[in-house]
Amino acid sequence: MARTTQTLTDAAAWCSTKGVIASLYLWRGMDVYRNVATECMRESVGFTHACQQCWIEDMLCSIQSCVNTCVKSFYIIGEPKNREDGSLGICLECDEKICGPDFLSCSGANRRRQGIQSDIGRNDDKEICQTVDMDWIGESQN
Repeated sequence: MARTTQTLTDAAAWCSTKGVIASLYLWRGMDVYRNVATECMRESVGFTHACQQCWIEDMLCSIQSCVNTCVKSFYIIGEPKNREDGSLGICLECDEKICGPDFLSCSGANRRRQGIQSDIGRNDDKEICQTVDMDWIGESQN
């Protein structure tokens, strides 16, 4: 996993782009996309099958929900992953807000929630949980 902390977002974006190009070229839609993106992620990242499926579903969600925003962000205005103020660029913000909840449900966690530094800048003081309040466990059993 350590080898992907600085490259995972770019690898997923590249695999997603390959999937989109293949599906458009072959006029076969999301089945071709899924196959090409899955094979690309398997070769470039090496996740377990279950983890990879969470990523593929997130990538499909991003295409269905954020593709116009991401094309504008990366290819028209050339926005980086993070803005100068540290906030997410519009593409990653779209993915996080629209697709993030299902990704978290599927995977159980993301890099930010686990405190793993990655190629997406984060404000650690505001976004990484520093403590866990365990009192609620005892209260729920009463």
